[in-house]
Parts: sequence; C-alpha cells; structure tokens
Amino acid sequence: LAQPAPPPPPPPAKPALTSPEKQATRAAVLRQLDESLPTLDTPRGIAVTVSDSAFRGAALAPSEEAALSHVAAVLIAHPGLNIDVEGHTEANPEPAQQRQSYERAMAVRDALVRHGVPPNSIATRGAAGENPVAGNATPGGRERNRRVEIVLSGDPIGAMASWDRTYSVAPSR
Repeated sequence: LAQPAPPPPPPPAKPALTSPEKQATRAAVLRQLDESLPTLDTPRGIAVTVSDSAFRGAALAPSEEAALSHVAAVLIAHPGLNIDVEGHTEANPEPAQQRQSYERAMAVRDALVRHGVPPNSIATRGAAGENPVAGNATPGGRERNRRVEIVLSGDPIGAMASWDRTYSVAPSR
C-alpha cells in the first residue's frame, strides 16, 4: 500500500528576541568601550572605531596602547564574543591603501593580543573602501573613511542593537 506523503515541515521559527540580560550586557559593553574609543551599536554589532589619526602609516601610534588595553579588558571580561577587526580606506583606494587597510587591522589585532585577547578569537581583514562612513569629496570625509573598526557580535550581547526595538508613541496633544 502507498503511504500518504508526510506533512510539510513547519515554517522556520522567528528568531527569539534578545533577552533582557543580553540587552543589559550589550548596553554595559557599549558604555565601557565608549570610555576609550568612539563606539556605536549597529545592526552588525557593537562597532569600536580606531580613527585614522591613531596610526602612523600602517603602525599604531604608541599613544593608543592605553585605549586598546581597556578595550581588551572589556573583551576578556565577556568571553564568547565574535571579534572582527576590519581596516577601511577611502572609496576607490589605490593598491597601497588596500594593503594598508589590512596592515592597520593587523596592528589593532596585535595590540589586542598583547593585552590578553586570545588570538584565535579575532578575525581580521582589510575591507579597503567597502563601507564608507562619509563622502570622499572632502579631505575630512576621506579621513573619516580611513579607520579600523572592531566589531563585536555573538550570543553574550544578543543579535539586536539596543536601539532596534519597538517603541510606543504617545499621542500628540
């Protein structure tokens, strides 16, 4: 006898909302990191920015060690975070700038490792001009685009940016 076809699988479950504990941890990590370097909560994760002025060529300025030591301490206190270090340049970079974006990301990674972050917990890449944060028409815009971002994500801080939630709007009077 022919058996009836099995029922179709249920639709995929919607992702669970971030728990209050994860939201609190995310907010705390954001505050702690922002004490040392500019930090934003983004859909990709918590993004810490090491600006262009923190570098001498591809080398990290010695004055940045204290800030990165603080960042490393925060990362160590929250095991399980995904840590991506990305070097960025202005749009349409020259080949030397593309290489420099990776070298700068490696300089930041190396500083984090010197301060105790396990090397195998950090992914590093040169993103070159992929994600500009400003226009390239002005020197200031190009300078803002030349940066290294330390992007944190993962279960300890949940998947939802702290600002990405529904708010009730009070009726205007």
